[in-house]
Amino acid sequence: MMKRSTSPPRPAATLGGRYSRRVDRLRFVLPAIALLLLAVVMAWPWLVGGYGGLIVPAFKNAAEHVSDAMRMTNPRYVGKTESAKPYEVTASSAFLDPTDPNRIHLDQLFATFEDGETSQDEGPSSRINLRANEGIYMRGQNRLELEGALELVFGDGYRFNTESAEVDLELGHVVGPEPVTGNGPTGTLAADRFDIEDGGKRLRFEGRVHMTILPLEPQT
Repeated sequence: MMKRSTSPPRPAATLGGRYSRRVDRLRFVLPAIALLLLAVVMAWPWLVGGYGGLIVPAFKNAAEHVSDAMRMTNPRYVGKTESAKPYEVTASSAFLDPTDPNRIHLDQLFATFEDGETSQDEGPSSRINLRANEGIYMRGQNRLELEGALELVFGDGYRFNTESAEVDLELGHVVGPEPVTGNGPTGTLAADRFDIEDGGKRLRFEGRVHMTILPLEPQT
């Protein structure tokens, strides 16, 4: 009768050491994969290119530390509305929503919408400068949700303040659901809400609207 040879069982310490090394590897591999996927998501609109409603991110400075790799500093977004009117959005920083990669959080943002045309009927080109403490860019909808000390400055000298607004970048449409106050060359205005269409060519104020018109200064 042949004796069956049996190998001695592996020491528990050896098995434990291999498991620990495997876990250590995963600690480096998984974050690297996550960063790679993040880079692909953020760069995808730039890779496909184009305008006409597609927002194109051009990040000036990437995060310098791995611990801050989820946040981009000084991002700049450029694009055009469906009527080929240019717009630009900049911010002090931006980062992806960890639960939804189509939501990009922006801090201290500044946006510019400009008509770029001049006609005898409509006067000089319209321009809106918009500031907000924070906002969310909805990538799939090409829309901004803005909150916190929102300020809109028009090229003709009018300035309005409110607390929140929604911006449809493709249409150049700004909707403010909260009270708004403003002033300009001809007087002051207050309303419950406002609506701006076509990049600032049409303004509509709704609710309890109060307006004070200043008298014209005599010409000398």
